[in-house]
Amino acid sequence: KRMDDEVFVLKKADGSNSGSLWLGKSVDQFTCDATGYILGIFIEPDMRREGLGSLLLHFAENWCHENGFLHLTLNVGWRNECARQFYESHGYRIRSEVRRKDLY
Repeated sequence: KRMDDEVFVLKKADGSNSGSLWLGKSVDQFTCDATGYILGIFIEPDMRREGLGSLLLHFAENWCHENGFLHLTLNVGWRNECARQFYESHGYRIRSEVRRKDLY
């Protein structure tokens, strides 16, 4: 966790964790505008498909609004089809593609 980041934990009625959201402040790589950034979002496997991810995403968007950010950005792995579909269904679109070459 970096100093400006915030972590929010979603709890079940019994006090156990059901999910978490890790938010940070960043700079948009194309416009240099300040932006909110989702560093991590997680829902316990037995709690998935119950709307909790959407709840955390909505919370993140409100957090951005409260902090004066006009945008919320995130990275999602290309092979993580479930997460890509989730974010796309909430209006998140691809802006760039990250490339990597293994040198060793």
